Amino acid sequence: MRRLLLLGLALLCALLLPSLAVAGNNARAIIDARPGYGPLFLLQKHGRSHYLYGTIHVGKPGYAQPDWGLLTAIARSQALVVELDPADTSQQQSMLAALKQLAAAQWPMLPATQRDALLALAARQGMDAAQASAMPPGMLVLGLGLSDAVQAGFSAAYGSDMMLLASARRRDMAVYQLETAEQQGRLLASLPQALLAENIRYQQQPASDKLQRKQLLALSRAWERGDLAALEAQLQQPGLEQTSAWLEEHMMRRRNLQMRDKIDKLAERQTLLIAVGALHLVGRHGLLALLREQGYQISAAPRALAARPQP
Repeated sequence: MRRLLLLGLALLCALLLPSLAVAGNNARAIIDARPGYGPLFLLQKHGRSHYLYGTIHVGKPGYAQPDWGLLTAIARSQALVVELDPADTSQQQSMLAALKQLAAAQWPMLPATQRDALLALAARQGMDAAQASAMPPGMLVLGLGLSDAVQAGFSAAYGSDMMLLASARRRDMAVYQLETAEQQGRLLASLPQALLAENIRYQQQPASDKLQRKQLLALSRAWERGDLAALEAQLQQPGLEQTSAWLEEHMMRRRNLQMRDKIDKLAERQTLLIAVGALHLVGRHGLLALLREQGYQISAAPRALAARPQP
């Protein structure tokens, strides 16, 4: 769970993707051959249909190529709803100012042993003390795993959120954000000190980088299959029990409730494609369960050629 939540920070990166526009039988065959990565659902309420897609914030090249089912969801939707739009630069200034303020307040409060250990971990990832101390300690310790994603061949340039945002802009679709960059930044920066210590100990293990890379690969494979049970299993990580519990409560349950209310309000007036991190969908406090409680009928959206209605 820690890996995917942390990699949500990659949504702050700008992305330019090649056009997805295609034409003719040749292009249709290419689209039909694309795998349907990630869980995609059809939501229905009050005679209006919407789509809910579980994304991965960093990915591999194939992740940035939508299959027929996802292209259909884009074409049939009037607006795209995302957690955060990194192209909205108006938000970044307020986020950076808030994080700078938090960093200045939090670093002096750290015990010397924690401060030195955290700076040593940052140095191992190529960060000097000035770079490391410019970030709040909690965000820094969660962010140290970003290098694992890069070494495993993942990039924010191939995240499914970014692909959808690029496609929406080409179609002049409305884009709505469920959160702000400052909200996400402050939340990641609010990791309690006890959990900071747990993460430092975890990162100090000799084989922690290999273990984290293995977890990231397991997560990405579960996402590729759209395997909700396997994704839900990622909510708990051995060795990070306290952090997992805190993240599940603060990063998932509470945010999911707020997302549900915003989604329900937006869905009253237009057809939506809702794209949020896949872990927000799963479990009894996930968006699938919460939206069902709101009266939505939910079913798996068709993805493959065989599932398409014949002309």
